[in-house]
Amino acid sequence: MAGIAVGLGSNIMATSALPLEILRNGLTPCYFLSLHCRECGDIRTAIPEVPSDRFHSCPRCHQACEYTLLGEGGTQRELPFWNRIQDSFTMANMIEMHWRVQVARRQA
Repeated sequence: MAGIAVGLGSNIMATSALPLEILRNGLTPCYFLSLHCRECGDIRTAIPEVPSDRFHSCPRCHQACEYTLLGEGGTQRELPFWNRIQDSFTMANMIEMHWRVQVARRQA
C-alpha cells in the first residue's frame, strides 16, 4: 500500500497503551457510563471504578438505574462527574404528555 497517506498517523495506539498514556498526560483514569433514570432521563457519568452489579445510582435522584459501560479513559475533572442529556424524556415527562393529551381529548 505504498503511496497511501494515513490521516491518523501516530494518533493510533494499542488499547494496552491507554493506561500508560492516561497517566503520562496527568489524567485520572475513569469509566464512562450511560444511565437511563426513570426520573431524570439519560445521564452520562464518569466514575473511578466499574460498578460491581448491573445497577448504578443516579447522581441526581440516587435511584438505582441500569447502565451501559461506554468505555474507559481519562479526565482532568474531579470524579465522579455527570451530565444530563437534554433531549431525553423521563417517565414523568411521558406521563405528563399522556395526561395533557387525555385532557385535550375530553375538552374537544
